[in-house]
Amino acid sequence: MKMSSVQKKVLSKLIDQYENSVTFTGKNKIRQSFAINVGKTFPGYQDDSDYDFYSSFNEDIKEMAARGWVEISEKHRRIDKIILIQDSLEGIYEALGRRPRKDIQSGMLELFEHLEESIYNRPEGEGSEQYEELKGIYLDYINKQKKRIEENKSVEFFSGDMDEYRDIWKIMLALFDLKEDVFVRDLSVRLFHDSKRLEKLIDKTGRIFYEFGEFPEKDHILEEYGIIRIPSHVCVKGNIELVFGDERISMRNIPGDIGLSGDMLNVLSDLVIHGKRIVTIENQTAFYRYDCGDEDAAVYLAGYHGRQKRDFLRKIYSEYPHLEYCHFGDIDAGGFYIYEHLRRKTGIPFKTMKMDADILLKHREFTKKLTDNDKKRIQNLIGYYKSKPDPDEQILKNLETLQTMLENNIKLEQEAVY
Repeated sequence: MKMSSVQKKVLSKLIDQYENSVTFTGKNKIRQSFAINVGKTFPGYQDDSDYDFYSSFNEDIKEMAARGWVEISEKHRRIDKIILIQDSLEGIYEALGRRPRKDIQSGMLELFEHLEESIYNRPEGEGSEQYEELKGIYLDYINKQKKRIEENKSVEFFSGDMDEYRDIWKIMLALFDLKEDVFVRDLSVRLFHDSKRLEKLIDKTGRIFYEFGEFPEKDHILEEYGIIRIPSHVCVKGNIELVFGDERISMRNIPGDIGLSGDMLNVLSDLVIHGKRIVTIENQTAFYRYDCGDEDAAVYLAGYHGRQKRDFLRKIYSEYPHLEYCHFGDIDAGGFYIYEHLRRKTGIPFKTMKMDADILLKHREFTKKLTDNDKKRIQNLIGYYKSKPDPDEQILKNLETLQTMLENNIKLEQEAVY
């Protein structure tokens, strides 16, 4: 039977009602019925001037009733309600080409069991920081989805396409084995024998990490683990000297900055800091405009700091732990998430620079209003800082700035700060 759009809509809505009910979960104490109010679902049916729709609608519904899928309730010679005949569910699923939710849930639970075994039975990398972080994100996600299935809720980030969902997990599990950066297309060929497949899934994969991990933004999360679209560079300027074997490049004598590719960083034999402070800068315009003077060396984060930037910063810190390390970013939720992520991922005791409440209020004319999501993220940060048993001066400073943002309903991009 080739179904009309009306028939598909009616049956899909009835099945949705059934699958979201206590009858479906077996927790009902009385027998439920599932019905559609025609006037609310198809308001055009009540329009006397559209006889063609009225006529075709009646024909469609009566055909389904003749097949034993639905019962019809009429009022004033019009179909008033369409009621599901529950004994006909199997035939309805088949006619719709729809997989029953119970089958999907069973398949999901089997997949989660397989994934847990795969995660726990990985001898390589076990105990490393990256392994433990990935394992924590994956198991947290899986456990919450298993609970959602118990509660008859949908699995998060599952669109209904099981092949797509398995491919997303193929990407996630591949991160365990990445020891160096790899291009999106190269990894896509390696995993799927298709250079474009990973690109189609990378945003959906990143959203899982954003929701279940601790990341400052959504857009570049997989770069954290070495999946890159284009070669990344570490841009530096100021009072720093770079040594490549017998070659030395003194940035003090070069106006502007230099971008260090991965190949250059691999052969970087030494570096010399001539100033007193290392400054990481979130945005490009602010980095180009920043004057290092005689004291600073600056590193551009590009908003988000990937593996190469962190390794470069760790190299500096290992040789110059006595220097002052500062981060200059936006005075908004994202800026502070990036700052906290930087501290946590590098292990370097960065302080904020030009990100305090006084700077925010001083440049108030350039501020923007907070969104609802901004407020939620700021409140989360405030809760995080307040949970610290012995808050230091930096935490108290950050708390003051965040509370000032909330109280005044404002945020500030770093480009407005001079």
